Amino acid sequence: MKPTSWSVATFEAYEKREADKIQTNLNRFVTGIYKRMEVLPGKIKCIIKSSVLTNSNIREYAETNKFSYICISTRGAGKSTAHARRTRRPRGSRRSEEQAGD
Repeated sequence: MKPTSWSVATFEAYEKREADKIQTNLNRFVTGIYKRMEVLPGKIKCIIKSSVLTNSNIREYAETNKFSYICISTRGAGKSTAHARRTRRPRGSRRSEEQAGD
């Protein structure tokens, strides 16, 4: 929400600075995980997007970029990470909702 005393340009510059900070921290976080696991990262790209409706934002991004799998960790409140992977699902491999809960 833009403070009423800020101009549009000031607010946009602020949003950009904050997004750059978040992107830098996310990149460091992901790089650190790969290093700690002693795994060479594949081709990865960390994306940040801001939205009031998080679930719609994730779903829209995944559909636009043809993701067929989304995994969102809820372990460690406040430290959650979201992962999306581009995969091709074999025909007939769609699990029912009952199976997905197993």
